[in-house]
Amino acid sequence: MIVRKNEKRSFPTLESLRDYKLGLGQSTNFEQKVKTIPGIDIKTHPGPPEYLTDLTSGCIDAALNDWLLVGCRLRNFNLPLKAGATFGDVNKIGITFS
Repeated sequence: MIVRKNEKRSFPTLESLRDYKLGLGQSTNFEQKVKTIPGIDIKTHPGPPEYLTDLTSGCIDAALNDWLLVGCRLRNFNLPLKAGATFGDVNKIGITFS
């Protein structure tokens, strides 16, 4: 999960997002999972740039994406955001660079 750096609320589980706005990419696995939990106000976006912009401006309360994207975006774009809780199984993968 991704939240604003100054976020004081705690979202330790997906269920804790009930009554809050959560940004997601359209047609993602995350969208399908979150739709199974009633009460979350799902805001779908074409992709990460749009929901990260909405999160930064306060239009949504949190965003959900994988750790690879979270780490890269937060490190490289100096956004006022931080990584939040991790949901589901964490799968370690390797990516080769040449």
